[in-house]
Amino acid sequence: MRTLYILSHDLRKKGNPILDESLDRNDIVFPIFMKDTKLEKLSGASLWWVKDSLKNLSGNLRVERIPIVESNGNYIHILKQIVNENNIQRIVSQVVPYANSANGLDEIKGYFTSKGIGTKWFEPNNLLSSESILKLKINFGNFKQFCSTMKNMTVNFDSENEKGLPEIREVEHKSENHEYSKWERDLSGFWNTGEEQARLILGSIVKDGNANKGNSVLSPYIRHGQVNVKAMWKALGEEDNINTEAIKRSLLWREFFYCSYARRPESSSISMNRRMENFRWSSEWSRLINWKEGKTGFPIIDASMRELWGRGWIGNQKRLLVSDFLAKLYSVKWTFGAEWFMDTLVDADEASNYSSWQWISGCSDFSWPFFKIYNPLKKSRSLDPYCEYVKMWVPELNDCPVEYILNPEKMPSDPEINYKKPDKTYKEMREMALSGYKKFNKNDNLS
Repeated sequence: MRTLYILSHDLRKKGNPILDESLDRNDIVFPIFMKDTKLEKLSGASLWWVKDSLKNLSGNLRVERIPIVESNGNYIHILKQIVNENNIQRIVSQVVPYANSANGLDEIKGYFTSKGIGTKWFEPNNLLSSESILKLKINFGNFKQFCSTMKNMTVNFDSENEKGLPEIREVEHKSENHEYSKWERDLSGFWNTGEEQARLILGSIVKDGNANKGNSVLSPYIRHGQVNVKAMWKALGEEDNINTEAIKRSLLWREFFYCSYARRPESSSISMNRRMENFRWSSEWSRLINWKEGKTGFPIIDASMRELWGRGWIGNQKRLLVSDFLAKLYSVKWTFGAEWFMDTLVDADEASNYSSWQWISGCSDFSWPFFKIYNPLKKSRSLDPYCEYVKMWVPELNDCPVEYILNPEKMPSDPEINYKKPDKTYKEMREMALSGYKKFNKNDNLS
C-alpha cells in the first residue's frame, strides 16, 4: 500500500513504530514534513534543527531528500495534491498532543476517510498515551501528586530492536527550497543533529547519569523525536544509578507540562492564574531589547542570553535565571520572553516552554511564587565562580577582574572595558518588583 508518512516529533529511523509497521505491512512509504502554524509553532532555531535533521534522516532512509511542505493553513488542500500526485492510499502520522495539532489531525482524518483514504495516528513521543494526557485526573497545583500517580501507571514500551526498512520513496511534489541563513550556519557549528549523536549522548547519560551536575544537551533530540522517550525511561530504570533520578524527574515535568498544555492551549498567551492577567507589567520596552541582546549589565544574564542566540540553547538553571530576571526584576510580561524562547531555542516545545514561563513568573496554578526572586549575583558565583563562561560569551569582559564580573554594580568606570553597568542595583530592582506585587495584591483584594 502506498503510504504518506507525515513526520513530526519522530525524526528517527531506530525504534520508529510507524516505519516498523510499514515494513510488516509491505507498504511503500512517502515521507514528508509538514510546516503549518495552524498545526504547530515552529520557527527560528527549532526549524533549523528540523531542516538539518531531515538531511541526516533522508540518508538513513535511503532517499535523496525528505521535503518540508509549507501549507500556510491550507493543509487539506496541499495534502489532496500530494495524495493525487503520488496515488496515496493511506496517511500515517504521530500524534503531537497539542490542541492545534490534535484538531488538525482530526480534520485530516475526517476529510480523507470520507474520500476512501485510510488513516492511522500513532502514540506521541511521551510516557503517557494521548488519551491519558487528555484525561488523567490531575491536580495541577500538586506536582508531587502527579509523580505518585505516574508511579502507578504502566508505560507500554516500544520495541527498540533493529529492523529493516520498508520501501521508501520521495514524493512527487514541488516544495520550498530552504536556504540556510548566516545565523543557521553558525548554529551548525555547535550541533550534530543526527539520531546517532542522540544515541551516543543517551548512552552516556544512562551509564553516568548526571554525575558531573552538568547539562546533558539531550533536550533537542527529545523534542524532535530522535530519542524514544519510553525507551529512555526504561533504560534509566534498569540502571542502579542514583544520578539518573534527576533526569527521570525532568521527564516527569515534561509529562506534567504536556498534560496541562493539551487541556489548556490558551496558556500560550493567558495566565492560568487569571488574577495575574491584571498585573501591571512594565511598558519600558528597552528592557526587553536589552534582555534579548544580552545588554542588561548583569554578566551572567548577558552571557546566557548571548549563548541562547549564538548556540540556540542554554542549560535549565540559566533558563530559569534569565526568565525570572525578565518577568520579575524587569517586570516584563512572561509572554514576550516565551515567544523569544520559541524562536531561539533548538528544543523549543510549546508545552514545556509556555508552562515553564508561567511557572517561573508566578502566573500559573502550579507556580514558583512571584515573590521568590533569583539573585543573579549569587547565581553567578555558584554557576560560574571563575567567570570562564561569562568571558566566553561576553568578550568585552575578558580583561575585567573576576571580582567586578561577579559584582558588576561595583565595577569602576574604565574606557577600555566597553561594558555598561546595570542601571539599577539588584537590591533596587528587587524592591521595585516586590513593591509592585504588594500594591497589586492590595488592589486585587479590594476589588
